[in-house]
Amino acid sequence: MVIREKSIFSLLTKTKGNYSTATFHQLRLELKKLNALLELIDNCTTRFDRNKWFKPFKLIFKKAGRVRDLQVGEELMAPYLKTIHHKEYRNLLQQEQAEAKQEFFKLIDKTDNKALKKAFQKFKTSLKELDSLILSKYLLRNEIKIKHILVRSHLRTENIHDLRKRLKKYYYNKSSLGYKKSFIPFRKAEALQELMGKWQDCFILTEHLNRAIKAGNIGLSGKHELKQVRKRISALKAILYKKIKTVIAKLHVLKSDLNIAA
Repeated sequence: MVIREKSIFSLLTKTKGNYSTATFHQLRLELKKLNALLELIDNCTTRFDRNKWFKPFKLIFKKAGRVRDLQVGEELMAPYLKTIHHKEYRNLLQQEQAEAKQEFFKLIDKTDNKALKKAFQKFKTSLKELDSLILSKYLLRNEIKIKHILVRSHLRTENIHDLRKRLKKYYYNKSSLGYKKSFIPFRKAEALQELMGKWQDCFILTEHLNRAIKAGNIGLSGKHELKQVRKRISALKAILYKKIKTVIAKLHVLKSDLNIAA
């Protein structure tokens, strides 16, 4: 928790001119890890209210996430921009990012760092007070829930979204609690994580394209080109979906790692 605190404050206190794409990515990642750990604490004790104590960070997470989503959308669109007349679309991207960054920095300027430090003090105290047995049972329950998704014979879109989120939170918490990577179950699922990440990128890009297509400042020809890109993304998403199911079906060793009855 001390490392997480230092990382977040280091990022939040950067000057506006020193904020890069990587900075927004790292800030969002650190806040995701923090939120996952707070969820763990919330589930292991009745003396902690995650919604209350994460509140000072929630809006920062939302505003940083908005900027990051637009950055990811632009990065994912880069290969397709070579094949379309993208001037109107590029202008839209720049405008949206500029507005999102302005909102983010406006929020940061008025953020009360004392409230954030007070919250971190509460986090550290609550984490130290956790019962080790309750903590172990919580982590075990999460392993079982992940395993139950992995052994499903028919995986739907919502199952894969759920699996991706659960695996990420599980990894975040094990890492935050000091577990060495070699002792973390599901370590053999790295290829699966990568595929699910690319699959999730397709959803982000589709949402990004839908918003651009509906925008009033892009002409009919531009919208037509964006719709063609959307079709290609949908085809890629379907291919990745099949690959994900194939990889999951082959993870026999991974499932047995847990040694837990289904």
